[in-house]
Amino acid sequence: MKIIVIGGGASGLTAAICAAGQGAKVTVLEAADRPAKKIYATGNGKCNLTNQKMDELCYRGMDPEFAKRTLEKFGFEETLEFFGNMGMMFKNRNGYFYPSSGQASSVAELLIHRCEEAGVSIRVNCMVKEVTKKNGTFLIRCKVQKKQGKKVLEEKEITEKCDKVILAAGSNAGGFGCEITGSRIAAQMGHCIVPEVPALTALECGQKDFFQKNSGVRTDGKITVLDEGEHILAEDTGELQLTAYGVSGIPAFQVSRYAAYALRQKKPVYAQLDFLSEFSFVELYDKIQIVRKRYPESKISDVLSCIFNRKLAESFLDELKIEPNFPVSKMDPARIKKLLQHMKKFRVKILNVKGMEHAQVCAGGVSTGELTDKFMSRKVKDLYIIGETVDIDGMCGGYNLQFAWAGGWISGHAAAETAGGIRCSVSE
Repeated sequence: MKIIVIGGGASGLTAAICAAGQGAKVTVLEAADRPAKKIYATGNGKCNLTNQKMDELCYRGMDPEFAKRTLEKFGFEETLEFFGNMGMMFKNRNGYFYPSSGQASSVAELLIHRCEEAGVSIRVNCMVKEVTKKNGTFLIRCKVQKKQGKKVLEEKEITEKCDKVILAAGSNAGGFGCEITGSRIAAQMGHCIVPEVPALTALECGQKDFFQKNSGVRTDGKITVLDEGEHILAEDTGELQLTAYGVSGIPAFQVSRYAAYALRQKKPVYAQLDFLSEFSFVELYDKIQIVRKRYPESKISDVLSCIFNRKLAESFLDELKIEPNFPVSKMDPARIKKLLQHMKKFRVKILNVKGMEHAQVCAGGVSTGELTDKFMSRKVKDLYIIGETVDIDGMCGGYNLQFAWAGGWISGHAAAETAGGIRCSVSE
């Protein structure tokens, strides 16, 4: 049996290892000049492989239950066992698991070496243009290039034939994609595609003067994405990073997909920033009142700097036309409340999200309703669709890689079930 895996990323290489382990003849077609290119860069070059906290709430899409069922088959423990049995050791950082080397390259090279040892043929600079099926055989039309650096020395079109296809071509997220994405190939074969938007990316906001003035400020807080009717679309807490264009940092990344979908529908959407999320409005107000009584001559800027980022505090004072040296005892209660309201409910319009080239992952893709729990297409027999091509995207923290490993393991075994080999368990 011949299986072709389209895409040599996390899910594709995992699928190739599993399928080859059962005796299938496996070829990986990779459009880039080397496989696993995105793995090398993931997690700032450290590669957060998986996460100990693993449930469907960590995944998004039209049907997050699909992710739950997938993780029940191949979750956190199975991932550690899979990589551990291939020789990897891990660092546990509060439930976030990394290779003990601290290098993403260790993960990428391990997968490539295990593919080679299993007899998998990896062809690079091989861009799939079209996939069709005729009389039970898949025909894959490819553009193959021979390069020297970035210079193309030779280019030709070929057609590969195989019994089964595992589509793991991914997306353009992170600037690692190509002109033909997995979703585009799936659409050619009749699949419904949930609209794709950048996810795990930063937010571009209005009030540019404020953000330019506070660019570089990092502070713990809460971000809430609201629609025009004040409905909460998403919220998250953690370290907010203010930039010249808006808000970055993990909390902004976590909510970005919801802002992106609202913007795609041309709906107004807002970010409400709580720069003092650990304290209630009443706690903050009472603390300032105590200081007013005990230290009446204290400057309002000094009072705020005890509980708040000084640069931000001075920025808010400036916006509300309050002198930084103004004695706190002379501030009337209404003005103090207005200042605190500004700090806890600072609202800005979201103008855009940073594009696909800046995003860690792509939201949207092939509808999970068109896939079996083994990732086989319900529309085209023996076509398996995995990884970012599927309408499942995870939070920051190893969740997207976990879904990639799981989809690769499940589809690789399923595709090769009739290859005549001995079925591999995770513990082999």
